[in-house]
Amino acid sequence: MDRRWKGSIAGWAVAGLLAMGCTEPNPAYSPGAELPEECRAGQEQIEAFEVFERPDKVDLWFVISDSEAMSDVVDYQRALAEAVEPFLLHAADEGFHLRVAVSTMDATEEPGLAAPVDDVAGCEGNDRQVADSVEDDDWVDVVRCNLQQGGLGERRARALDVIHSSLIDEPDSLTGFRRDDARLAVVMLSNQDDCSAPDFDDDADEPIRDLCAWQSEAMRDVGDWAEAIQQVAVVPEGISLAVMAGPPTEVVYEQGESVLAVCSSTLGSSYPSPRLYDAAKRFGDQGLFASSCVFGFSNHLDEIADRLVLQDSVSLCATREMAHEPLEVVGVYGEEREPIPFGPGFVFPGPTEKCSLGGIELRRQAAASLQRVEMTYCAR
Repeated sequence: MDRRWKGSIAGWAVAGLLAMGCTEPNPAYSPGAELPEECRAGQEQIEAFEVFERPDKVDLWFVISDSEAMSDVVDYQRALAEAVEPFLLHAADEGFHLRVAVSTMDATEEPGLAAPVDDVAGCEGNDRQVADSVEDDDWVDVVRCNLQQGGLGERRARALDVIHSSLIDEPDSLTGFRRDDARLAVVMLSNQDDCSAPDFDDDADEPIRDLCAWQSEAMRDVGDWAEAIQQVAVVPEGISLAVMAGPPTEVVYEQGESVLAVCSSTLGSSYPSPRLYDAAKRFGDQGLFASSCVFGFSNHLDEIADRLVLQDSVSLCATREMAHEPLEVVGVYGEEREPIPFGPGFVFPGPTEKCSLGGIELRRQAAASLQRVEMTYCAR
C-alpha cells in the first residue's frame, strides 16, 4: 500500500472540517487558516500511541461448550464448524489479518487453548492450535477441525472462568495466538448458561443446569468480570464479545425446580442463559447476543462479522481534553514519519462516549505497517 499521503495535514483538516461544519458534540470546533501553526485555545500537547489494537488485525477466539452433561453440544459444534468457512474467508478477502483459536468452557483444564482435534473425519494429522489467515494455506480447515471438541468436558460450562484465567490470570497461556496489536473478538457458543462460581456444591444426583440456577447467588459477578476483561484493551474497540446461547427468561428457579428448555431444534435443546446475555450486553456496541435456537449459525456469523470483526477504524483517545481537532497526526513507519490525512486516514468526531475527552478514529487503510501514531493537539 502506498503510505505517502499527498497534501499537508492542514489542507486535509481544513477542507474536511469545513465540509463537516460545527456539531453539537464538539462546541469548540472553529476552523481557521492558522492551523497547524498555533493553538487556538489551551496548551499544545503531543500524544504518542505505540502499542494498541489495530483495525486491520483480529485475533478470533472461539470459546465453546464441551460439557459432558449436555449431549446436544456436539451437534452445536458441528453446525458451527459447517458454517464457519464463508465467515472466515469473507474477513480475509476484505483484507483483515486473522488468527483463530479455540478454547472450551472446561475450567478444569489448564488455561489457554484447547488441544488440536485430529479424531474427526477430515482432520487426521491436524496438530495446530492456531490458524493464521496469512501464513497458513489450510487455516480454515484447522479452524473447522478445532471447533469440534466433543462433549467429554466438565459438567459445568464455565466460560467466564476460562476467559478470565487465560486472558488475565495467565496471559502467557495464549502466547502464539494473542498479538499486542490485534483486536480480540471472542465468540461463545453454548446451549446452557455460564456456571462460573468460586464455591459450588456439585451434587451429581441433580442436573447441572438446575444446580447452577439454584446457586445463582454464588456465581462470579458478571459486571466485575466484564470490566476486568475490557481493561485489558488499549482502545475501546480492542475487545468484543459475541454470544450464541439460549435466550434469557425472567423465571427465577427455586430449589427443587427444574430449568426448562427455551427451545428445541434439529441441533438439540437450549436452556436460558441470562448470565451470558448479561455478559454480552456489558460490552455495549462491542457486544452481541444471538439465540442458539436456530438450525444453523450462518446468519449469526454474518452479523458478528459486520458488527464486530470487519471494523474500519479504532479510537485513539486523548488523555487531556481536546479544544478542537488535532493540529497534526503523524504516522511512524520504521524510520519514516508521514502525515496521516484527515478523512482517508483519520476522522475527528469530537468528544464521544468512547473518548470523553476527544480523540481520533484511525482508519484501517492508514494502519498498515504502522508502528506509532503521534497526535498534536490543543489541550484545555
